[in-house]
Amino acid sequence: MAFYPSPQNLDFYILIALVWFSFFGFWFLNTYFWNKEHSSFLQKSMTFMIFFKLIHCVFQVILIIAEFENMYYVWFCHTAAYTLFNTISYMIFLLISQGFGLYKSSLNKKELSVTVVTMIVFYACFTVYSLNEIAMFPLLLTFLATCGYFILKFAFYTTKCLKLRYELLQILEMRNLAQVVIKKLKILKKYLGFVTFHLVSHFIPAFLIFSNYNGSINILPHETNTRFFGEICEYLSIVAICFLFRSKNRGEIFIQETQTLLNYRSILPIYEARITDLPSRRIKNTPEIPPLLITNPTYEEKVSLFVAIPILRENRTDVSPDEVLIQPLLSDVH
Repeated sequence: MAFYPSPQNLDFYILIALVWFSFFGFWFLNTYFWNKEHSSFLQKSMTFMIFFKLIHCVFQVILIIAEFENMYYVWFCHTAAYTLFNTISYMIFLLISQGFGLYKSSLNKKELSVTVVTMIVFYACFTVYSLNEIAMFPLLLTFLATCGYFILKFAFYTTKCLKLRYELLQILEMRNLAQVVIKKLKILKKYLGFVTFHLVSHFIPAFLIFSNYNGSINILPHETNTRFFGEICEYLSIVAICFLFRSKNRGEIFIQETQTLLNYRSILPIYEARITDLPSRRIKNTPEIPPLLITNPTYEEKVSLFVAIPILRENRTDVSPDEVLIQPLLSDVH
């Protein structure tokens, strides 16, 4: 919560800062060292989100210890960290709802442009709100309602697409990949629960404090506990969402498929090559064609390599079978 912390709450905010520091250390090591090969843009974005929340907590402690002396620079950093944390967190929520990290790992130019504009709007909203959280509560309420609507809308569409993908894989009898889609659906369901909890826990403390200052509800003796409740719920929801999408050894859960959900193709494409029919040309004089080395898709588990031996066949009846077929040597594989 963006407010002037009370000196009586120093121990609590030191504890919160230490807890966020511990989680940031775990997340950083897991993303960039322990499971670096399974880390994507999503996990790296979450690293920045956690980092700015940690900075926000640290500056809260500094504001209390310094007793607000020369606080303008510190307060500016405190507010900027709070704004950046919320901007990145809600942007990540929207991206995940659209399937980012579930069936796509990159954004096209249009999606990237929309993402940048949305982040600018988020940053402006939280900057204005952090300056006066009481007067700007209607702005926060509008923002949370709008975000919640789009998060649920995108999540339901992603769920529908994943279910269609599951039905297709069942028809193609690709049960292993179908089980992966089931895991993704379970992850998305848990994510919706966590993000809903985050939205509600963000709204309730702000609403109670706003009502208190407007005389609707008298919670002045319990305002500190209300802010504590908001901080704890925020930590639990963010950690739960991050843990759900963490980089881990079981990378098969996050298979990044090469095709969109609405453009179904074979998992392993089969290519057919033909040569021009030249009646006067003897195929036996054609240079040997090296075999093709086919690897499994990068999103699959590592398996043995496949070697495709090209065989050229010309539709002619005036040559012997030995002249029609050409089979290259395996020694030509590079």
